[in-house]
Amino acid sequence: MTRVTASLIFPGVGWKPRGMVQYAGYQLPHPLEHRMLIKVQTTGQTAAPVDVLKAAIVDLQGETEALDRGFRDGVAAVRERQMQI
Repeated sequence: MTRVTASLIFPGVGWKPRGMVQYAGYQLPHPLEHRMLIKVQTTGQTAAPVDVLKAAIVDLQGETEALDRGFRDGVAAVRERQMQI
């Protein structure tokens, strides 16, 4: 049985600086199963684990949109330079 486990501890970025998360991790029980187990342990200050996870997903979505936009702009710039040659 193949099992993938990772701890998500991001010093300086992500959930940790908010001071609400003690531990975050995920586990993929098997590569052929479309299932992921997520564990988020908060400090219990203000937010529930589900709320922290939702906020992290929104942040991640914004970061991936910015990365996608930068990639597409870069590709367009290279194509434009190639057209000038």
